[in-house]
Amino acid sequence: MIEKLEQRRLMSVSVYYEVPTRTILLVGTPGNDSIFFNTGPNTDMVQVFPNYGGGTNYGNYFNLKPTDNDYDVTFTHIEVDMRGGNDKILVAGTISTPATLKGGDGNDVITIAGGTPGVITALEGGQGDDVLYGGTGSEHFFGGEGHDVITYAGRQQKLSLRMDNAGDDGAIGENDYIGPGNEAIIGGDNDDLIVGDNNANSLLGGGGKDVIYGLGGNDYMAGENGDDLLDGGTGADSFSGGGGNDTARFSDRTRQLRITLDDAANDGEIGEGDNVQASMETILGGRGNDNINLYFGVPNANRNVQGRDGNDTIRGGTGHDTIDGGNGDDLLQSSGGNDQFAGGAGTDTADYTAYATVAVHVSLDGVANDGAGAEQDNVLRDVENVYGTNGNDLIEGQSDDVANVFYGQAGNDTLKGGPGNDTLNGGAHHDKLYGDAGHDALNGAQGNDFFSGGNGRDTLNGGADADTFSGGLDADTVAYGGLINLNLSADNIANDGAPNEGDNIQIDVETLIGGAGNDVIRGSAGHNVLRGSFGNDTLIGEGGHDTLDGGQGADVFEGGAGTDTADYSDRTAPLTIGIGTQPDDGEANEHDNIKTDVENVRGGSGNDTISGSSFANEIWGGGGADKLVGREGDDTLHGDNGVDSLEGNQGNDILDGGKHADQLNGGEGRDNAWYGNRTNNVFVKLGDGANDGEVGENDFIQGSVENATAGAGNDTLIGDGQNNRFDGLAGNDTMHGMGGIDTMNGYAGNDRFYAKGDNAVDLIDGGAGTDIAQTDNNENLNAIETLIP
Repeated sequence: MIEKLEQRRLMSVSVYYEVPTRTILLVGTPGNDSIFFNTGPNTDMVQVFPNYGGGTNYGNYFNLKPTDNDYDVTFTHIEVDMRGGNDKILVAGTISTPATLKGGDGNDVITIAGGTPGVITALEGGQGDDVLYGGTGSEHFFGGEGHDVITYAGRQQKLSLRMDNAGDDGAIGENDYIGPGNEAIIGGDNDDLIVGDNNANSLLGGGGKDVIYGLGGNDYMAGENGDDLLDGGTGADSFSGGGGNDTARFSDRTRQLRITLDDAANDGEIGEGDNVQASMETILGGRGNDNINLYFGVPNANRNVQGRDGNDTIRGGTGHDTIDGGNGDDLLQSSGGNDQFAGGAGTDTADYTAYATVAVHVSLDGVANDGAGAEQDNVLRDVENVYGTNGNDLIEGQSDDVANVFYGQAGNDTLKGGPGNDTLNGGAHHDKLYGDAGHDALNGAQGNDFFSGGNGRDTLNGGADADTFSGGLDADTVAYGGLINLNLSADNIANDGAPNEGDNIQIDVETLIGGAGNDVIRGSAGHNVLRGSFGNDTLIGEGGHDTLDGGQGADVFEGGAGTDTADYSDRTAPLTIGIGTQPDDGEANEHDNIKTDVENVRGGSGNDTISGSSFANEIWGGGGADKLVGREGDDTLHGDNGVDSLEGNQGNDILDGGKHADQLNGGEGRDNAWYGNRTNNVFVKLGDGANDGEVGENDFIQGSVENATAGAGNDTLIGDGQNNRFDGLAGNDTMHGMGGIDTMNGYAGNDRFYAKGDNAVDLIDGGAGTDIAQTDNNENLNAIETLIP
């Protein structure tokens, strides 16, 4: 029997049949109807027609399991199709029968309150903007057309929700299926994983510590409650934090990022259009050179930034921020609050220039005592460099060997470098720069600056006004520039620099470098290096062993006491130099004048002609084919690289040709062909032609050279009938006296000496090793282990 209830609004209806397996047919009104069923003990069938009026194509059925617990009836399937209208389908109890719930057209809400694991319920939104609430069974979600939302709000288990059509969503073992046509997911109250697809998604975490990946498309991601991690992927994504400490992750990006917490769609890669909202607390940068700015976010909010790879620029906000540059050379900028700056790998910089004229104190000691006034920033030890403000700053370096670079900017700053090789830039006004240990560069500017190099070989560069330079231990340098004529002297008197400048170069400064004008530079009683640069300079060594380098221009070299050197080693053009002659030294038309109290000369890489004075000189030819002439005195001539000609002239000279085919001419006196720095085998036969030196070297030791010194190889030294002296040094050497009263010293190694039949009394000293000699009976022998006939 079928009873029709139609063409009227039903408040309630109660139908009872004695005969089992009855059917009720309900036809709804044109409005939004709600239909509730409470069945009896028998298997009932309810046919629902949601559309009002005749002529409708009916044909959707669903079977209900009775609620009476006295019966055990199992249905095979339940199907509901609401068709048009904004409908609500609610399964209030536990559903244990496979079902298909169809919202049809309209903005529908389909809710399953319970569910049985393994029992599949299909929720189909159809057209319209639908909301699909899953239960604890195995739901299949098909949103259909429109903006459809899958929600797990209120769920307490950890959920994995992916828009990948894989059928493994929900809690562990739940095996929900998030199919096509779904645009939004709302997580539960636990720690969920939510992953979108390559379309535009809305992904909301709910409670718990959620991880949300947008993947492709223009996604909206909201962490809501809990400490959430949001990764938008490609597309113009929006990041909203909610409660908790929420993180925007860009770690896999390789291109440059720009992130500004100003609630505008201008974040991400160039042109990407992400919107990282001010409600996000933590930013994870990518692998490129990123620019992350927290200043425009919520005032006084505390945020965390990790720059990761790349040379990043990260500006903090007004709250207490933790900023980690990561790998790369990063710039970490402070804007107020008690911030922590960690540089990570690379050369990193803490920047306080935003404080304008407010003075800061920064010490790279890992203690939270940095910043302005009572501020408690902590610039960690892996930050190398610091930019100060235009106030009176105090910046102090690390206690280890890391090289620091400090910029004081304007203001009366105090910069202290520490043990590393530091660079301190005082800026304008009156600064105090302390290099401490290490080889430091201290640079002033305008103002009366004080420079203290400390230990190490330091370079001190003043500016305008009256500066004081104290070098400290080791060899330190004061350098000037500009076109002004300078007067420099390391004498502890404030008489240095430009006229009336009043600099004070103290006596613990060893190197003075002039500018481009016509400078007068004087050393101290110690060992100085004086460099003239451009201009017609006068270099006066005073006491000590000084090195004088005039640079370009017609310079005068006065050595003073000590053994002094005119240094042309950086020149490439040919040089003509004669110590103590006319002012015609240097390159062509240079007209330097090297006085006789300069003993030594270093040539350049060109083909130089250098002659000494009547005193003992040491001359280095440098590169090129050089001609070196010792003149009077016991001179030492070094040909260095190139095919050189060495002429000792008068005196007992040492001739070191270098490793090319050199001519060694001793002149008067007892002269020595010197190979003492060689490690390969050397052959020497005095006065016998161009066959001396190493294999293929082809030196020519002329007969005016009486002596030879070998090196560490197994060398052969042969005399020429004069009174020769041979020194074998290391190696197993062989020496032949060849007549004359010879002196042969083997030193280390197993050496062999031949002096038989020369009818002279030779002096032979074998030295260390097992040595053999073949001699006449009248020789003076020492440390010879074996005599052979």
